[in-house]
Amino acid sequence: MKEHSLSFWDAMVWAVADEAGVTLLLSEDFQHMRRLESVQFCNPFALNDPLAQIFETTCED
Repeated sequence: MKEHSLSFWDAMVWAVADEAGVTLLLSEDFQHMRRLESVQFCNPFALNDPLAQIFETTCED
């Protein structure tokens, strides 16, 4: 929590995703395009064409 400035629950979600080998986490609660270790956070509401961009796994604006 302290190391990455995350709330308890956000840290829990990130830690479980990281441990499970998730590389792309869709959430509007994290900073868009932030990467912590192997997990990249993507806010699907910040994308122009969410389905295309998510399934291309680029998740760029």
